[in-house]
Amino acid sequence: MDLLGEWIRTIRIAKDRSAIEMEATSVSSAGPFLYRCSNDCCNEVWIEHVTGVDSILSSCNEPEKQIVALDLHVVDDLEPHLIANQIQRTESKDGGDAGVETTYYFRLRTKKGTFTIELRNNHNGYYGGKLERALPGELPRDLEWVDVKEDL
Repeated sequence: MDLLGEWIRTIRIAKDRSAIEMEATSVSSAGPFLYRCSNDCCNEVWIEHVTGVDSILSSCNEPEKQIVALDLHVVDDLEPHLIANQIQRTESKDGGDAGVETTYYFRLRTKKGTFTIELRNNHNGYYGGKLERALPGELPRDLEWVDVKEDL
């Protein structure tokens, strides 16, 4: 994520939870920051939650809402002690049994708090998923977007 030092003016998430868009207010950014869920075969990846929205949305470059740190935290079946009840063997969203669900937390920290994108990856124990930077033309044209103004 290339958002260090930025202020976020708007956040939108795809209705199908496959992508997120954050528009920055600084003059240095070139358009919105788009991120899409990416996966290999035999798994599915989606954005499960976003939290801390009020700590990052800034309409006038408030100093306490500037992004000052980024981190990624992965929790899977090998580390169940890190976050209780987050990891379970489960069915995939479409009803098939993929076997393992891994949770990734992408955190953007400001002086006001932490904005977290929770990414889920349902897989067979081998394949991984990720949230990767995308260019506007790389996303489907018919993708429907929802404005994010509070945690979801």
